[in-house]
Amino acid sequence: MTRGLHHSVTCVAVHLLPGKEDYPLVPKSANVFPMAKKASNPGTMSAALGKQIAYAMIDAGIGTNTELAQLTGLSKQTVGRILSGTRDTGVEEYVLICKALGKSFVEMIAAAEQALEASEED
Repeated sequence: MTRGLHHSVTCVAVHLLPGKEDYPLVPKSANVFPMAKKASNPGTMSAALGKQIAYAMIDAGIGTNTELAQLTGLSKQTVGRILSGTRDTGVEEYVLICKALGKSFVEMIAAAEQALEASEED
């Protein structure tokens, strides 16, 4: 189900992109986003989100992966891979993590995007 939802979100997002006329022949099944890559090769957004989660853990007083894992129901190994940006993670897991941290998913995505833009400017 997670894969189906992720696929659906990707398909919708391709067709809602500003300048979508630049992608006239992109099939709905195409993975065109870096974060939509296979788990063996997560994109830069996964890494940026991992950093934002780590910052939010500090703000929330959560000191360990084990503690965040207990709050979310995810394994501590999964949490570790998410934090390091080495795991391509579904929206459902990010939402669980955001709730545990007292942050909105939108807020976390926006912060990750800002960090990516700032790193591109350097």
